Amino acid sequence: PVISACRICCCCLGQVQGIPVALSGRDMIGIAFTGSGKTLVFCLPMILIALEQERKMPIVRGEGPFGLCINPSRELARQTYDVVKEHTDALGYG
Repeated sequence: PVISACRICCCCLGQVQGIPVALSGRDMIGIAFTGSGKTLVFCLPMILIALEQERKMPIVRGEGPFGLCINPSRELARQTYDVVKEHTDALGYG
């Protein structure tokens, strides 16, 4: 349901290679074209860890932050926010 709610039809090569690395906790450098899904690769582990923490102990409104993304520009920070918001909304946590 989340994949269809977020309009994801297939994974890009960078996602296929990057998501397992990111979920394993390893460092990586990903270089890809605009729109290739890089943001999801580094945001997905952050979302999953926050959801795991929520299952262990309910999060009270105002608690956090649970993840930190450092972006070189306001535009990229907004793009990152939009991607995280879209996926957490689809999960019902937005």
